[in-house]
Amino acid sequence: MRKLTELFHKLDSNGDGELDMNEFRRLGEAVTGRPLSDEEVRGQLSRADADGNDRLDLDEWLAFGQVLGSMPDQQFSAMIDGFMQRLSDPAAGSKSAQ
Repeated sequence: MRKLTELFHKLDSNGDGELDMNEFRRLGEAVTGRPLSDEEVRGQLSRADADGNDRLDLDEWLAFGQVLGSMPDQQFSAMIDGFMQRLSDPAAGSKSAQ
């Protein structure tokens, strides 16, 4: 949970405690290494947006992250660290996706 919370705060660039579509897009692009369409981002966001307000608060984010709960701790931690690295260095994300 700590790693997911840390990633949430890294994505929450305006510090309002919610991830909007553009903030959530950063994660998708860090994962895929390519630009995402609004439709792709909206589709992913809607899977986690329990209250339908087109934003994710920390509780929704953590519930969304439960999907990863079955992953071994070390693997999960390495995955989140990789996402955070790609968020800090967008060029690293495009390299890893090639």
